[in-house]
Amino acid sequence: MKKKSIVSALFVLLISMLLALPAQVSADAIPTDPYYGETVTVGLYDPIPPGWVLTGNFTMMYVGGASYGDRISILTESPLPADWVLVNYDSYHYKWDAVYVGGASFGDTEWIATESRVPAEWVYTGYDSWSHNYEITYVGGADYNDMVSGVLPESPLPTGWVRTGYYSYGNTYELTYTVGAEYLDTISIVAESPVPEGWAKTGYDSYHNRYELTYTVGASYGDTISITRESPLPEGWIITFLGWLSHRITYIG
Repeated sequence: MKKKSIVSALFVLLISMLLALPAQVSADAIPTDPYYGETVTVGLYDPIPPGWVLTGNFTMMYVGGASYGDRISILTESPLPADWVLVNYDSYHYKWDAVYVGGASFGDTEWIATESRVPAEWVYTGYDSWSHNYEITYVGGADYNDMVSGVLPESPLPTGWVRTGYYSYGNTYELTYTVGAEYLDTISIVAESPVPEGWAKTGYDSYHNRYELTYTVGASYGDTISITRESPLPEGWIITFLGWLSHRITYIG
């Protein structure tokens, strides 16, 4: 009799747990034209479509159409759509606070968790050793010769940017934007900086360990310049003289 009572109690408990589960909908019930913030209830193993995040057990929210600075809370197992960053972890609820950084303007800053990815055109400009969070700065929308200082060595280097200064006191770099240059424009970079496409190393300062770069796009047929031996050969140019310290190159198109 006692055994039957235990079985009955377990059966009642199982039924009550099933009744407590939210109603599940199939993927077909997901809106075809959702709006930002719209939520749906889904099954445990239903796939998560692009643009959706998990905000709770069996709950998805659509985050397409977000504005810069919008903030949401997502489960740790949720995908993180493009242009969203993780900013704070709630260990009690196993959730992340995420912020939308799409639509930022040049120079805007945000603090992100170490675990967060860094979106394109953002660089590390600060680190908080207590929270282990990074400050990131948006460098998209820059004009030729725009500069950003205080960039950490571990920061990604977005396309078109070069390292033009190093400050040992703070162990940071100064970056300069090179897109928009004209033929034969020059810029000075630290030796460890990569050389952007279209530029060539045309001089070396051994005392400061710096290279001078010259922009080679826009040359006319037959134009010649001298480059260092370490320089990449720009597209459309050929080496016409091999020197001990430098080479002469000629543009043939």
